[in-house]
Amino acid sequence: MLIIPFISIYTKDITDANYIRPIFAYLLVLAEFMWMIRKPYHDMVKTVGHFKQTQIGAWVEAIVNIVLSIILVLKFGIVGVAIGTLIATLIRTIELMYYTSKNILKRSVGYTFKRLLVIAIEIVLIVLIINVMPSIEITNYLTWAIYSLGVFAISSLIVFVIDWLVYKENIKTLIERIKNMKRTEKYE
Repeated sequence: MLIIPFISIYTKDITDANYIRPIFAYLLVLAEFMWMIRKPYHDMVKTVGHFKQTQIGAWVEAIVNIVLSIILVLKFGIVGVAIGTLIATLIRTIELMYYTSKNILKRSVGYTFKRLLVIAIEIVLIVLIINVMPSIEITNYLTWAIYSLGVFAISSLIVFVIDWLVYKENIKTLIERIKNMKRTEKYE
């Protein structure tokens, strides 16, 4: 929702190529999203020293990324590379989620998939709500920044409300910890 308008402003006077590539932008955002989902699991594996146990998954990710990117770049260009990266990242993310759930956290992977389902619902709601709101014409960095603040506010509200409904006890615990940190800082 923010990348394409930004690129439109950034490349406004450039005519050598078409830089407005929504599918490419969406694929890159999805690949980055997958990377961010996987990061805590990857960090957990490194922290407990289980890198060797998951090394094959790292090789599979690299090979899938290279092979798919080479095959798909011929048909789809740079979009094919983004597709290859997204698929490889998705495979590695799922592998790390299963590994950490089973071998480190000792809990059902269903817990993780429930959290991903909640995130997916939040994303869909954010996109739907922002797309039905009256839009502003984004013609410069200032209007883009104003639009970005609106997207941020709406997104934050939606995430907070849904997380409050689904993870009420976790939110209460977090608020209590923050209060305790402030009390501790006050007395130090």
